[in-house]
Amino acid sequence: MTVEDFIVGAAPYGDARAYMQDAIKQAGTVPAGAKDPAGYKTVGVLGAGAMGRGIAMAFAQTGRDVTLVDPSADALKSAEQHLTSLADRQVAKGRLDQPGRDALLERLKYADAIAAFAGADLVVEAVPEIMGLKQKVMGEIEAVLGPDALIATNTSTLDIDGIAQGLKKADRFIGMHFFIPAQVNPLLEVIPAQATSSETLATSM
Repeated sequence: MTVEDFIVGAAPYGDARAYMQDAIKQAGTVPAGAKDPAGYKTVGVLGAGAMGRGIAMAFAQTGRDVTLVDPSADALKSAEQHLTSLADRQVAKGRLDQPGRDALLERLKYADAIAAFAGADLVVEAVPEIMGLKQKVMGEIEAVLGPDALIATNTSTLDIDGIAQGLKKADRFIGMHFFIPAQVNPLLEVIPAQATSSETLATSM
């Protein structure tokens, strides 16, 4: 059943029908005040698990330079092997040629310390769903970024406002919940915190 089928089926329920129609319009609307996303050329991803590596590939596929950070050397090695296999699969399916594959992988860097995010325009946190850990890494990420860089969390279960407490300047913080596999699934849940600025929300969208 598609969303459109649901709307048609909801005809006897006027309020539900109107709500769904309005929701569909809003979902694809970028609020006013967004910065030019072309200016966000470098992205950091913290956490080389299934979500982190998929998010890294999603951004690399848009032509951005990505640094994937994880304190575990084994996790980084596994992530690099996985992302290489994804690129090779795209070549095998005819979606990428060899130079395109090489350029894609060249945009992916790997590091074991948050300090590698220095100079990034956006960092997405994808560490385990532990509030204290997320608050801790938020402060560490903030300490190495410039004042205009955006900071996002990929949390799917934790309170966004709670995570924001780990930041001194939370107006540039937002939730970006990707869906597995992030490099394929176009769905992205954008969740502003209470402190998120309208500009941060618009730019994220």
